[in-house]
Amino acid sequence: MVTKLVPRGYRLALEDLGARVLEVPPIEIPGREKPGDKYQYLYTKLNMFRLEGIYDKVLFFDVDLFFLRDSPIDLFDWIPENATYFFGSTSEWKKGYGAFNSGIQLFKPSHFHYSELIEKARDPNFAGYGDQSLHNHYWVKDGPFPWTELPQKYNTHHLYDRNTQEIADGIGFHGKLWSECHLLNNASAPLFQLFAETAQAIRNLQMRKYETGESDTETVIMPVVPSACLYWNSFTKRKGGMFMKLVIVSMDTTPKSILKTRQEFGEIFSQANHVVMKRDERGGGKVSLVLRQLRMVKELFERYDFVWMLDDAVSMKGMSNSTILYDLHDHTHLTTFADCVNQKGENATASFLISKMAENKLDRVLSQYAEDKNAAAVSELSSVGAFIQRIYAGWW
Repeated sequence: MVTKLVPRGYRLALEDLGARVLEVPPIEIPGREKPGDKYQYLYTKLNMFRLEGIYDKVLFFDVDLFFLRDSPIDLFDWIPENATYFFGSTSEWKKGYGAFNSGIQLFKPSHFHYSELIEKARDPNFAGYGDQSLHNHYWVKDGPFPWTELPQKYNTHHLYDRNTQEIADGIGFHGKLWSECHLLNNASAPLFQLFAETAQAIRNLQMRKYETGESDTETVIMPVVPSACLYWNSFTKRKGGMFMKLVIVSMDTTPKSILKTRQEFGEIFSQANHVVMKRDERGGGKVSLVLRQLRMVKELFERYDFVWMLDDAVSMKGMSNSTILYDLHDHTHLTTFADCVNQKGENATASFLISKMAENKLDRVLSQYAEDKNAAAVSELSSVGAFIQRIYAGWW
């Protein structure tokens, strides 16, 4: 379930991964609004009880409850086929937070229970703010709708307090691994590597679908998550190119051995896709070639945020705990490299990385050096290095 507030790119990502996306109205309880608060639309999740007639059984879990080793699908068997109602959850391990932890809920959807819960949520005397308090006051053991206790292994929470055996037995792990991995203890710390491996598997799938054109250009891509919490924390603080898409462009004249290094570089963390451009010089020499490269960059901006154009001689080597995406920012417009211009501006190569944020500037360059309008301006440049210098000097 999503609301209208969820951007299209995230919906597309969910659909690409096989999810059925339902848009539901946001819910705020009159008299208990929290404008601007992160929990402003907390009660929106109660919409899932309105799915009666659409689904017979619903398994809900919080966004920070991860199933990294095994599937929770067998939990559906806990609901008897002839049940008139059912609500199950796992015990809350922390005192003072209720009998069960609402981070996981297994139930039969019901319009009746939806209406009841909304009505109860309006009364501040019935329960404190939040769905966990609400559910713990509604589904009580000695009430008309007692809750069923599910095996704790499906919701192993408060990870910083868990021991080695509890982690080994766990199936679902409840914790904000993307922002609080530094809080894990020695027993739970290995979970971050499982989280990173799962994230990487998702990214691999997304990047392959993106490369073949199966995914929409607006689809949000899973960021690169390294296996070490330390590197991940550093990346998230800098933001960098976390959700950006990068493509490496090679010429078809590049030696196969070097092409292989670029393909392997891109496959590390699935940090970049790789395309090969036909050289096909048709007059104008290397400068004309760079113009065509820039036109290809313009085309690739329809799908990618960064385009890295490489000279034939550039061999690449990746790092096991880092990625170029960590060093990219949305304000990085044009990056040239040491191989682009020598001291004399001669015999220079043309490796450069351009951000989509610089697309308007790229348009001006292409217009200025359009071969059919300004052939003289192109021919007067004796080398690629001089051409790159001219572009760079006027880029800003």
